[in-house]
Parts: sequence; C-alpha cells; structure tokens
Amino acid sequence: MKFPVLFQIAVFISCLIILAPAGFAEDMNSSISSAFNDLGIKKANKGDPEGAIKEFSKALEYDPNNVAAYMNRGMARAGKKDVSRALVDFNRAVELDPKNGQAYLVRANFRKWRKDYDGAIADYNKALEFNPTNDQAYNNRGNARRMKGNDDGALGDFSKAIEINPKNLAAYRNRSLLRKKKGDFEGALADEKKVNELREEMLTRQNRSK
Repeated sequence: MKFPVLFQIAVFISCLIILAPAGFAEDMNSSISSAFNDLGIKKANKGDPEGAIKEFSKALEYDPNNVAAYMNRGMARAGKKDVSRALVDFNRAVELDPKNGQAYLVRANFRKWRKDYDGAIADYNKALEFNPTNDQAYNNRGNARRMKGNDDGALGDFSKAIEINPKNLAAYRNRSLLRKKKGDFEGALADEKKVNELREEMLTRQNRSK
C-alpha cells in the first residue's frame, strides 16, 4: 500500500523530533531567551523600562540561567527605583556565574548608586580580579573610595584607569578634582586640559558622523 506524499513527510518530521538530541530543547530555549533579552535591550534603549522588564522576564522563563537577562532586568528595575527587586536580580546573576566580572561590576555600580560604598568596593575588587584591565571598574572604585575619604586610594584608581585607557575622560575629570583638593594645582590643570582635548575629539567625531 502506498501512502500519500504529505503523510510520508509528516511521519519523517515526527521521527526527526523524536530522534532529536537530548539538548535540542535546551538549545532552542536558550536561543529564544537570547531573542527576548535582545528585545528587552531595544525597549530599554527606547525609554520603555516597563516593556523591557517584561521582555527580560520572558527571557528568564525560557532560560532561568540567563545571566545577562538578570543583569539587564536588574538595571531596568533600578531605573524604576524598584531597589529591592533590582538587587535580587543582581545577586542572582552573581550566584549563577560567580566568575563573571561584568556581573560584579553591574552590582557594584548599583551599590555605589545606593551609597553602599563598602559593598561597592568589595564588588569592584571582584570585578577587577576577573578583569584587571577594566578601566571603568578602576574609575568607579576610585569614586567609591573618595566617598569613603580614601583620597590616596581614589587617586591611585583614577591614575590606573587612565593608564589602561588614556581616553577615559571621566577618570581625568575625577583625578583633576582630587588633585585640586590635595593642592596639586599643576597636576589638576594638566588633567583639565586633557578633559577639554577629549571633549573636542568627541565633538569632532559626532560632527563627522552627521
């Protein structure tokens, strides 16, 4: 007996699904999760934090181990002043991937924003343990140390950030203010000059891209 072609195709497809590798569903869920995470980023960039949070939450439904989605949802929640749930997301990201320097950096920035300077410094230390060339982490740890009254430690961090990235405008500006406070007016003036130069470069690039 001959079966219709469509029936044969249907049987063939069903066999493919049955014989699919064990990790197929997991890979599919991971891909869908990444897609929702990307949608969340787009909505966040468009100024729609509520929509972004929904997309990041969908991403986590498909993949509860999506560290990026936890970090992104945490940042969106922080932007809405939903502090407690934002911290839960940041903590979960660190728990899932304790060797992810970016996860520590994101939580450190949140803690600094909340004026938890000790917690922020501890997280910046971990971020730098896994990525010792992260100039942003040095600059931000310098700010946290400055707020704790550790001017020498802060100065060292700003200088290290500049050593790693000579175009880190924020680090020059922060070091300039601290040098002025410590009476190093010549050094402060040199840093201010560099800030102005970098701003001019940025404006030139922006004008060229128009």
